[in-house]
Amino acid sequence: MSYSESSYDFIFLCFLVDPQLFSAKQSTHHMTVTGYSVYNVDKASFREKEMRNTVLLLTFSLCIQSAALWAKDEPSTYKGPPTPSMVENVMPKKDWIAHINNSLPGLLCDPNQYFVQCFQVNAKECTEFTQLLVQACLNNVALALPPELDPQQGEYWGQIVGRCSYDLYEKFMHEKKRDLPNCNKIEKNDTPKPSQAIP
Repeated sequence: MSYSESSYDFIFLCFLVDPQLFSAKQSTHHMTVTGYSVYNVDKASFREKEMRNTVLLLTFSLCIQSAALWAKDEPSTYKGPPTPSMVENVMPKKDWIAHINNSLPGLLCDPNQYFVQCFQVNAKECTEFTQLLVQACLNNVALALPPELDPQQGEYWGQIVGRCSYDLYEKFMHEKKRDLPNCNKIEKNDTPKPSQAIP
């Protein structure tokens, strides 16, 4: 894949980070992300800070080899003018991100699915970890998303986020993978489709 000039622009924009995706409400504390710095919340629990820092680390590392760059360089999977049903079912970018962020980890970590059956984790552990991966992948594509997404755009970008999450899960959970025939032959197309998380 050749990186276009716009791709290099996107690498730079990755480090600005969409503030909506890192917003975290705290009643008495203020948190910011500037440049390469991480959250500064004096009284936040260690686990909360650790999880946020993990998301930031994953987001910045993804900017080096970005799924968003691939998505921007690839042609769209749909053609032609939008149909009336597409126009009626558009979803604002912010709502789509929130829905994928809330729904996709549970879908991927269903007890009967690959993420749980083929790794030495339970559904709860899988969901907690996958939430970080999905958040990082969403952060990585946020700036490339259109302001509103119709169903086909939602499915297209959902596949990008799903593929990104799958690759990260395989990378970071490799040591916990079960040595089972049905796990060693798994294909990405056999995992739940991110479009299933879209209303």
